[in-house]
Amino acid sequence: MKIHVATVSSKGQVVLPREIRDRLGIGRGDQIEFVSDDQGIHLRPKPQVPSALDAWLGAAPTGGTATADLGVSRHAGMSEHELELTRAGPGARITRLDLQTLGSEGT
Repeated sequence: MKIHVATVSSKGQVVLPREIRDRLGIGRGDQIEFVSDDQGIHLRPKPQVPSALDAWLGAAPTGGTATADLGVSRHAGMSEHELELTRAGPGARITRLDLQTLGSEGT
């Protein structure tokens, strides 16, 4: 067990020793929690709560970045002509018709 000493300022502030910050992975702007129980007072990094979108993206299996995967899946199944229209920019509209489905509805 190693003991570290810090001095409390007049404002109640304490500088955490570098070894403690490094061990806990605490950096500038991070929040820490002080947890009190029967064993004493414990210091730990405050868990970061992801946004709903981050949680949803994190749940999807990805082989690369989530943004790249979303871009690929959004254009999945498009023909080269449809991709060219998409690259034409805003205002280019694409309507995909499934000819097999249209043919079966008429029978």
